[in-house]
Amino acid sequence: MEDFKDYNSQLTPALIKFNSSMEKILKNANNPMFKNNYATVDQIIEVIRPILAKNDLAIMQFPKNEGDKIGVKTVLIHSSGETMESDYFFVQPVAQIVNKETKEKIVTPQSVGSAITYARRYSLTSFLCLNTGEDDDGNKSSGRNVIDTISKDKLEIFRNIGETKEVEEVKGLLRKYGYSSSSKIKIKDYAAIVEELKDLKDKEK
Repeated sequence: MEDFKDYNSQLTPALIKFNSSMEKILKNANNPMFKNNYATVDQIIEVIRPILAKNDLAIMQFPKNEGDKIGVKTVLIHSSGETMESDYFFVQPVAQIVNKETKEKIVTPQSVGSAITYARRYSLTSFLCLNTGEDDDGNKSSGRNVIDTISKDKLEIFRNIGETKEVEEVKGLLRKYGYSSSSKIKIKDYAAIVEELKDLKDKEK
């Protein structure tokens, strides 16, 4: 992100007023497969847009691809013409097997769209320091060490792959590896679980 000292007093107090007016954004969607709730990007924008406008602010987001990843940059605009922008937040779309014999994989438009949606949500919430009350699956309150568990990016990729599967199939796969929740998957098991999940998906084609 650009050095904040480059911004003068017009955007800065407007941003401070915006943040002081923001409350926790309620979650409006759930994923029954993984028993988690979240605020969609549409919900977040609907909540913040009138508060941004009240303070002469607006948000724009710009996607781009870099190699095999999709990134989104969030730009905050003040009516004076001043702007502040985030770094690009990158995620990797899920490639799907299109030829079972050669194992050829391609990234579909649907997986690209899903990646952009994820990137928009995370870029927006982190850039504006929004409180969406994201679940941590009780790890913090239990004091459990989660250093060896997969990152949020890998968790989102796993959930993206599993969205079209039956709940019990995914639960059964997790149980096979000794997990009760996808958020507890350890790094050492991630690749094997994802491959099995993809194989289940390919068998349906």
